[in-house]
Amino acid sequence: MARINVFNVYPQQMPNQPYVDVYCYEPMVTAFGQRTLVSHDVNDYQGDSYRLIADGDEPDHKYGLLEFGWGSCSGCDALQHCASIEELQSLMDHLQDSVKWFADKESLRRYMTEHDWEGDWHWHQEDAHRFREKVMEFLNSDSE
Repeated sequence: MARINVFNVYPQQMPNQPYVDVYCYEPMVTAFGQRTLVSHDVNDYQGDSYRLIADGDEPDHKYGLLEFGWGSCSGCDALQHCASIEELQSLMDHLQDSVKWFADKESLRRYMTEHDWEGDWHWHQEDAHRFREKVMEFLNSDSE
């Protein structure tokens, strides 16, 4: 996937502005795919967000899984820590690279059922389990 220019995602950010005035990840996530199909967030002052996104035109779109952490201050949140346009672009590139893409619904289903979830760092988190349940509900529905 081609790189996305940060100014296309956050148009309010001026190129020569000496600070970054961005506090929300959603515009970034939306830029990675055309739409969010499933989302789950930890409802706390810090935590993780999980997204199932789709990109492309139906019925040939692909599916992407994205998970990212966030915090309540610039010491523990990467977005709030960005002090320059270059850092913001770097964060966006990193998140874009971390999307795990699947060519079709069956490939995603196979991954969701066969992946070694117990080996993942977030296995103990109830929110990660809830997200996987929501994705499976989506896969078992007629939704696209």
